Amino acid sequence: MFLALAVAAALTLTGCGHQSGLAGAPATNPAEPASLKIEPAPGAKSGVHTHPGTEAFYVLEGQLSQQTPHGVNVVEAGKTLAGGPAEHPMEVTNSGGEELHWLIMFVLDANKPFASDATFE
Repeated sequence: MFLALAVAAALTLTGCGHQSGLAGAPATNPAEPASLKIEPAPGAKSGVHTHPGTEAFYVLEGQLSQQTPHGVNVVEAGKTLAGGPAEHPMEVTNSGGEELHWLIMFVLDANKPFASDATFE
């Protein structure tokens, strides 16, 4: 069963600013999406991790970079990025010179941990 879920504590970024705007988390319906808005400071990183599903990003202000084993994607304000498949290692960074304002939506397997530490191999 898949469940959309956004949990602020599971998205701790080193150097993160404040977190705000939890909307619909946890979802009460397995098909109901939830989203999270967090605002990390310049240089903040998520650490390499995976999710048991996919995610999508929308950058409101600033610049986000997502590193995967296939390279780095850079997303500017007003743009989106679809995350990779389940269990795909990634590291997300505020690569701009200002606080990053972004929205994240997850669709995850509710029977697995929200996120797991990973490495790039």
